[in-house]
Amino acid sequence: MASLVTEIRRRARWVLPQLLALGLVAYFCFHLVQGDRGIRTYLRLQEELAEAHATRAVLATQVAEAKAQVAQLSSGSLDLDRLEEQAQGIISYYRPGDYVIFLDR
Repeated sequence: MASLVTEIRRRARWVLPQLLALGLVAYFCFHLVQGDRGIRTYLRLQEELAEAHATRAVLATQVAEAKAQVAQLSSGSLDLDRLEEQAQGIISYYRPGDYVIFLDR
């Protein structure tokens, strides 16, 4: 029995440091992948960034369209048809015989 205990102690001196090192490597590898600043979080943030760039492009086109509409209503180049269209849309006043087509955006 005494020789068994001494054999376990002798082998434990070799195995314990290796198990500790393996545990540390496993811990850091887990957090490399799953942590707050890990690979999965990085990939998720890259997807969100791509979505934000797409949204930005859509909003930039909408801003350009709005600026073009404002330019048509400026005093230097007043488009009377555009002004009448905007006024009718805002106050919902149409002449008899006008056809109104509503488009869903």
